[in-house]
Amino acid sequence: MSAIYKGTWESTLTTPPQNGAARRHYQGRIFTHVKEGPIALCYAGEVDVGSSYSSGIVMDCFVEPTTGGLARLVIITDNRNSNYIYEVDWQQISKVIQLHPRYTGGSYTLNSTDWAHVMAAVDGQSSLYDGTAVDVSSAGRADALSIIRSFGTGYLVMAPIATRMRCNYLMLTVGSNIGTRSTSTPFSGAPTGYEWIKSVDRARKDGGYWERTEQWIGADNWPAELYGP
Repeated sequence: MSAIYKGTWESTLTTPPQNGAARRHYQGRIFTHVKEGPIALCYAGEVDVGSSYSSGIVMDCFVEPTTGGLARLVIITDNRNSNYIYEVDWQQISKVIQLHPRYTGGSYTLNSTDWAHVMAAVDGQSSLYDGTAVDVSSAGRADALSIIRSFGTGYLVMAPIATRMRCNYLMLTVGSNIGTRSTSTPFSGAPTGYEWIKSVDRARKDGGYWERTEQWIGADNWPAELYGP
């Protein structure tokens, strides 16, 4: 069970009853504001559910009569304003075999001519378009041909997806930098060593709050020529 913090008696809460006292209890992000004073002032101090009150949204509000013409005004608020939730997930992305590190460095490095011979052999051709005989005798070409025949022309890599969600009382502006490449991580804790493109920037209203969801997709490289800046 979450710990409950019982605040000291305060006089700075919004519109405390005249000659009364105010206090608040806190549990998680839920605040229970309690004001005690003349019953008429307590009823006058009621606020609408869903309205903004003391850095929160009102979830419940009621008056509890006590004795001697006094009462207790209870206002329960949910304080999610500007709270952030961060999430990192991973998804599979397919790449063509020509981009595999096995063939872009080391003894199996292949150039465009090598791949022309390999792909012609995959298609069962004996010569290239210019009449050159297909030759896959080199170690790199033979290896690539064997890999393609066994596993196909693509391979899977894992790419990170970074998501940030925020709550606010006011509608949040969306659409900034959507589809634009960035070399900086979207937020602290997101995987490093990737370039990012913002793919989602969405706002929706939930009760008294606006929720904004931003999402970025990470990759080894997003070409600046296509995605800038």
